[in-house]
Amino acid sequence: MGRTLNKGRSAFTSASDMLANVGGVAATFFLAPLLFHASVSDAQVFALSNYGHGWDWLVSILWALGCGLITFAGSKMLLAVTFRLGSARLTALIFGRDQY
Repeated sequence: MGRTLNKGRSAFTSASDMLANVGGVAATFFLAPLLFHASVSDAQVFALSNYGHGWDWLVSILWALGCGLITFAGSKMLLAVTFRLGSARLTALIFGRDQY
């Protein structure tokens, strides 16, 4: 009844979070396969030497999920920090404060 999910959040914070999410999805789409293909063989060799034969399919699936999660979380964090620091710098330039 008139409640909002983002009570107390500014429009800029909501917009920067949304842009960080979209950028995180885009970065995951392009970068996660590169990370996966560059490192899946090492993960499979590790699993083979420590756990034996027959686990390569499970390691591949879990490694793909891990690469996607790491790529999304890292890029979202980087974009969110960049948007917040950029907005602070822009605000300082507009309003004449030079403390950032």
